[in-house]
Amino acid sequence: MELPRRGPRRSVSAFVGGVALILALLPSGGSGAPRLPDEPRLAIVVDDFGYSYDGTVTGFLSIDAPLTLSVVPGTRYAGRIAEETIEAGKALIAHIPMEPIEYPAKNPGPGALMVADDEESLRRRLADVLDSFPFFEGANNHMGSRAMLDRRIVTVVLEEVSARDLYFIDSKTIASDLARDVADSLHVRFGENRLFWDTGYDDGEEILANLDRLGEIAMRTGAAIGIGHPRRIALEALRQKLPEFEKLGIRLVFARELVRGAE
Repeated sequence: MELPRRGPRRSVSAFVGGVALILALLPSGGSGAPRLPDEPRLAIVVDDFGYSYDGTVTGFLSIDAPLTLSVVPGTRYAGRIAEETIEAGKALIAHIPMEPIEYPAKNPGPGALMVADDEESLRRRLADVLDSFPFFEGANNHMGSRAMLDRRIVTVVLEEVSARDLYFIDSKTIASDLARDVADSLHVRFGENRLFWDTGYDDGEEILANLDRLGEIAMRTGAAIGIGHPRRIALEALRQKLPEFEKLGIRLVFARELVRGAE
C-alpha cells in the first residue's frame, strides 16, 4: 500500500491564502485568468468496517457529514454496521477483499479474490459480497495490490459491479491505471482514491497534515476522494478538520457524486 509522503504540515488555510495572493497580483478578466475551482468538493471514504463495533464505529456514524462507509461483508459486525450506516444517512459501499502482493504475509481474509481463481469462482465470490446487503451503492477494493494488476480479475469485478448498477472506487493500493482503463472501456461509473489520509500514521498532527493535503487537492482540482480507516485517532482528526473545510468552502459530498459517469 502506498503511504502518504511525510513532510512539514501546511494548513489548507495557508494554501488558499497563498493562491489568493497570487490571484490578487494577476490581471483580472479574460478566459485565461487563473481562478480557484468553483465549489471544490471532497468525498471522505472510511474503509474496513465490520471487524469490530465500538465507540469509534459509532463516532463515525454520528458525524454530521456525508461520509461514505465501506463495509467488509462476512465480518462479524458487517450486517449491523451496514444497517446503522443507512439509518444514519451515510452512503454504504462494499469493501471487496482481494489478493495483495504480500500474500500470504498479508491476508485479505476469507472469500478474497485471488489471481489463481477461475472465472466462475471469481463471479461466485463477488456475488456473495455484492449481494450480501441490499443497500450497497458501490464498491472498492480491500488490499488487492496484486489482483488490481490482473486485467482478467479487474474486468470481472467491474462487470459484476456494473451489472448491479453500482460504481467502483479504485483504492489505489498499487500505482496502476488498469482499473480506470477497463472502467472506461466498459462504461462503468468509476472513481479513484487520491490519498490514504491516515494510513501509516499514529500521530494526530500527521493525520491532520494529510487531511490538509487532501483539502489542497480538492481546492486545486475541484474534487477529490480520500480514504481513511475506523481508528480513534483518525476520527478525532476528521472531527477537527471538518469545520475548517466548511469555512473554506470545501463541500463534503458522498463518493457517488465524484465518480466519473455520475449524473
